[in-house]
Amino acid sequence: MGVAQTVAQKESKMPKYVERRGNVLYFRRRAPSPLKPGDSLYLDDRKESVHANGYVRFSLETSDLKVAGQLARKYAHFVDEAAKDAATGVFRPKLKDWEPAKPLEPGAPTPEEIRFAAESMYVSLLGTDELVFNSSLQKAFDQAFGSAAPAEEDEEERQSDRHHWSAADLPPLTPQGQAQLIKEWIGPITFALYQHTGKTITEPGPTLLPFADAIRRFVIAMEKRRVEAHVPTPPQPHKGEIWTWQQALEYCFEQRPDLSEGSRANYRIAWNSLAESAKGTPAGLTKAAVVAWRDGMFKKLARRTAKNRLTQVGSIWRESLVNAKIPPGVIDPFDGLQVRVDENGGSSREEFSVAELKTLFDAPPLSTDRAVSVQAGYWLPLLALYHGPRLLEITGLEVRDIEDWGDSLVMHIRENTIRENLKHGKLSERSMPVHPKLIELGFKDYVTAARESGLERLFPGYSRGATFGEAFVAHAKELLNPVEGRLVGMHCFRHCWETARRNGRLDTSASQYMTGRKMEKGSSADYGSQAGLCVLLEELSKIEYPTLKFGKAPPVTAAQLKQQDAVRKHALRAKKGRKIKAAIR
Repeated sequence: MGVAQTVAQKESKMPKYVERRGNVLYFRRRAPSPLKPGDSLYLDDRKESVHANGYVRFSLETSDLKVAGQLARKYAHFVDEAAKDAATGVFRPKLKDWEPAKPLEPGAPTPEEIRFAAESMYVSLLGTDELVFNSSLQKAFDQAFGSAAPAEEDEEERQSDRHHWSAADLPPLTPQGQAQLIKEWIGPITFALYQHTGKTITEPGPTLLPFADAIRRFVIAMEKRRVEAHVPTPPQPHKGEIWTWQQALEYCFEQRPDLSEGSRANYRIAWNSLAESAKGTPAGLTKAAVVAWRDGMFKKLARRTAKNRLTQVGSIWRESLVNAKIPPGVIDPFDGLQVRVDENGGSSREEFSVAELKTLFDAPPLSTDRAVSVQAGYWLPLLALYHGPRLLEITGLEVRDIEDWGDSLVMHIRENTIRENLKHGKLSERSMPVHPKLIELGFKDYVTAARESGLERLFPGYSRGATFGEAFVAHAKELLNPVEGRLVGMHCFRHCWETARRNGRLDTSASQYMTGRKMEKGSSADYGSQAGLCVLLEELSKIEYPTLKFGKAPPVTAAQLKQQDAVRKHALRAKKGRKIKAAIR
């Protein structure tokens, strides 16, 4: 039954089916008919055989009479089950504990996992008592009406746990009593933790109090059953009750491999924001918690962004629900929730005005203490302004994505090891010359230093593109103080580029190619091959911002870039360590 039957009350004599050999107690019982010498028996957590003398005998590996009595009753029940299987010809080995042992999960069990394991143990104990009682009841009827052979002389009718327990046998409900109760049950407790969570504990402590509560509830249930009160065995708790936020997110990504890296980043930001706000586990998420999180977004984000995030987290949560990772009976906390957006109010993603662009580029380049270097803060906004790419397309550039082309450079936006997916997959891949303005400002010097560093990443300071995007939003808000609901992120540069394209009268086909827009198969825009690099350079050179002036590019060395990469890797290790510590807590 997984968790051993309860620790029996103190016994004044040797428990039934127990014999002592030296300091060790053994299980010993004559094998009931039709079991015969040599037959193999699967006794829940062990495999034994009937000895030549007709007895089942093995060490209980304990010298404690209470523990031995508990184990003996459990194994005697499974011997009865084995005999019943042999009589009916149905072989039902208890394979649960015969499968290869699963590896121990990292970290100590969380409070949710402890409560789950305690409730699971409580249900298992009630189920064991019910099973033993019903088995004894059926045996009594069979013997009374002649359908079963009388018991062997050395056999006594076993009674279920309801006949062995009284609340008077438990330690008092005091701190000392609770500690004593956990100490007496530490074996079944640790087994239940491992069985139901894959984790264990190094030392007992107050975190195990849910087990003390489960044990006391079990004893009370036994007293009620003893006086013929109906105490049903509840269903086993659903594993989804301890399904974590991280598990739900990863599972959603597994079920939706088509999600681009950018979409995954957006899903991750939204889901982690909800997890931090709601606490608990996904299975315990309430509508009130979702509403509080949604309304909190209105103070920080545009309503359209809040609407997208609500849709994203609802999709992640339902992916776990429909696949039974969350208990099926849990009420959908997203049902009926929405964010109303004024469709006539225009998009919150607007271009930066000329005055705003001047403010952004007159200020020192964006940089943060850890993730964003001053070089990335200088070059990435310029790449966005003069080429119109998406954020992850330039933050995910590798050094090898920039190649020499005469006195200039060619930038390849393509799938690589940093960002495995583009918005439209292979259809978004393109190659174009680097804008002459960036060459004038010294971008080639930065690329040379990146090559000398031997690093893979062109901008090595941050671990993911969204990190830079989030930092830029905070930077732009501080400088521009936008009205509520106005988006001031890197995507605004893409809008600026479109305005510059129209003013410069760029060729439509070339502009669609350079910005990686999806061109439908079979449409006129998809006919033929793309223009050559010389033509693309001619078109790209029409992108101008004549009123803007840019400061001098920050100096860079290969050593600086290596140091930025080392800081990034250290931050990743620290983040992993914090996750492990959080799991332990």
